[in-house]
Amino acid sequence: MKERLNQLDGLKVVMSFWIVLFHYSAMFTHRPEQLPFMDTWQFSHFLFYGKYCVEVFFVINGFLIAYTYKEKIKGLSLSKFLSGRLKYLYWSVALSVILAITDRFLFAYLLDRENKINFWRVLTSLTMTSTGYIENVLPYGAVSWYIGVLLICYILYYAISKLSDSNYNRYLVMNCVMVALGATGIYKVYDSSFIYDYNSRGYCCFFLGVILFEIQNIKWLNKRAIANIGLVVCVVIAIFSWKYGIDKTLGNVDLAIALFIAPMVVFIFLNIRWIKVLFGSFAFRAVGKITTALYLTHTSVMSIIYTLNKYFELGYKSNEPRYLLFNVIMTLVVAVLWYFIIEKLLVPLVSRGAKKLVVVKEG
Repeated sequence: MKERLNQLDGLKVVMSFWIVLFHYSAMFTHRPEQLPFMDTWQFSHFLFYGKYCVEVFFVINGFLIAYTYKEKIKGLSLSKFLSGRLKYLYWSVALSVILAITDRFLFAYLLDRENKINFWRVLTSLTMTSTGYIENVLPYGAVSWYIGVLLICYILYYAISKLSDSNYNRYLVMNCVMVALGATGIYKVYDSSFIYDYNSRGYCCFFLGVILFEIQNIKWLNKRAIANIGLVVCVVIAIFSWKYGIDKTLGNVDLAIALFIAPMVVFIFLNIRWIKVLFGSFAFRAVGKITTALYLTHTSVMSIIYTLNKYFELGYKSNEPRYLLFNVIMTLVVAVLWYFIIEKLLVPLVSRGAKKLVVVKEG
């Protein structure tokens, strides 16, 4: 049995809350005057750069897929490999898309009757094939693009593992090629569905996570020393970014975060003892259980709050801290309910029912 890396759950908690703040900012087009603490421009920038937390999620997933499956993937078929990863997650995604469609209907009915539901987008959203498969359009429940791209990464990782045929050098080179492919997409060298901006972020960071697993297994490497140096570098970058702006500090922000910051953050969490203890604590592990639910539902919850606030003229303003706090609390409440009702109760029932239906048809 592999050791559970609880500190990565803690890291996902931090990233999830930052993403919630980012999407709150996005609802008001990232305009500082429409956000709390508008006299502190750094705060609005802090919210905006929460979008890069997804890079960290991809690195974590790439690391964990190698950590869990590198050895045993040899004996798995593609369908068995994917079902092990997605049999519960898919239904959570599908239900979150339905929640997003409900939110869109509510918005259209109460505020904007011209805002129609597009059936094609419903179909590609439910099948997780909008981003990078057929077209470059975010799905209903926009955040679920991440799961769709993650599915592509899973398939690519499976193909690399099979094609490398236990040849370590070939395996490593093929993973590096995927990182390079993702980096070229981030740099806007190509423009296609497969090398779409969102996909490129996923390829680059997911396969960096896979490579990070290999680095983590190098016994002679002083990983703790490197992690401490990385922590100092990240703190210095954060200070300069807070003072002068991240663009002036990092240059090409997208590439710098994907290629260095995101993997270094995960490396730091894997190798610095006090961080492992703090973020692997019971409190973080407990909250970590709802991070998937929080990620999948928070945009719809905040959008519904926005719609009801506008329609019933409740008078809450986006730049009031209490309105932001209310949004955060409600996203947490819904995430907890979603975890217990949907993920722990309904999704297993639906998954088992679908499996029995397949067995009956095959019989």
